[in-house]
Amino acid sequence: MVKGNEEVSNLNDCVAKSWEDMANIEMENYILKTDAEWAKENNLHYHPSVVINKFRFKGDITGEKLA
Repeated sequence: MVKGNEEVSNLNDCVAKSWEDMANIEMENYILKTDAEWAKENNLHYHPSVVINKFRFKGDITGEKLA
């Protein structure tokens, strides 16, 4: 919800437009590709990750594990 409006259709449109060919999910996804390139350029081996007080949480992260 954004300002009381459900934004599901906008989210679905964004996801659909992120694929070279939405009918073939084996094709490249430019959002994921750009994110992976950024992580590699910044030497991030566990991305996304959570760091709290210099402790890196990785793997199956849940809210309970971070509490």
